Amino acid sequence: MERYIGECKICGACNGVRHIALYVSGSEGLEACEICEMNIVGYVRGLILIAGIARKEGYKACRQKIEAP
Repeated sequence: MERYIGECKICGACNGVRHIALYVSGSEGLEACEICEMNIVGYVRGLILIAGIARKEGYKACRQKIEAP
């Protein structure tokens, strides 16, 4: 998807924005500048990392219960 001139719905900057299929309020989607888009990506990466760590800890706890005499 290409960027176009518009207003970022997150920070309000009027520069190159891109439509993101992230429906925060209603069914309009979201226009975000590159900086805000990268902030969203970083946040989601953090969530994925935390979820992966939690899955690993849950797996380890389950294995310990199974292997316990």
